[in-house]
Amino acid sequence: MPRVRAIVPDRYRAALTAATDDLDRTGWEGVLAVEDVPTGDGRMMAANSLRWENLPLPLRWARTDEGAHAGAVTVGRIVEVWRDGNLIRARGDLDLRIEEARDLATLMADDGDGPTISGVSVDLDDVDAEVRVAADVLDAMDAAFAEEVEGEVAERQVDEDGRVLVWEFASDDEMFVTVDARVRAATIVDIPAFIEARLALTASAPGDGARLDELVAAATPAR
Repeated sequence: MPRVRAIVPDRYRAALTAATDDLDRTGWEGVLAVEDVPTGDGRMMAANSLRWENLPLPLRWARTDEGAHAGAVTVGRIVEVWRDGNLIRARGDLDLRIEEARDLATLMADDGDGPTISGVSVDLDDVDAEVRVAADVLDAMDAAFAEEVEGEVAERQVDEDGRVLVWEFASDDEMFVTVDARVRAATIVDIPAFIEARLALTASAPGDGARLDELVAAATPAR
């Protein structure tokens, strides 16, 4: 049987190379973070507080929960970031040449019942922040301090086991607010700080040019 090769027109050659490279990547898109909305653990990113530069940025995966994204490995890229109201949206790809990225892609795939993992958390540096305390909490602290100075002792609240209540604290009494920060990366996690901060796989990597089958069809067979 004669050997046949394909002669690809020059105008398609670069796109064919890119499309072939994209076989090693799968795309994703979603919400990286939410501004001006408090988390359940007393943190918030103020409106217009996040900025980014020098794209692409790393997308990482914390396969085990060691805290503060310790042990996370790079599995892909963030190639585009934009603000949509108070949502910080992004898209990018997973590098399927990396073993962890292949494992992650399997866990992120939606089999009809939703993905196993999809949460994401941003990694920041150059952070300016404020600690905001509820006014009534601050008033209570001032009153307690004044009583100590004046020598007065407040009536103690003792539980049935004899333990003294020394302070009451609600989840929204104190807020750590990021007022300016730079996004340096994002990390896939099991439990994101924001419920909305989730990524989903897409059909193709961002920036795909012509489809591979279309490019091959444009090639001219020659002996």
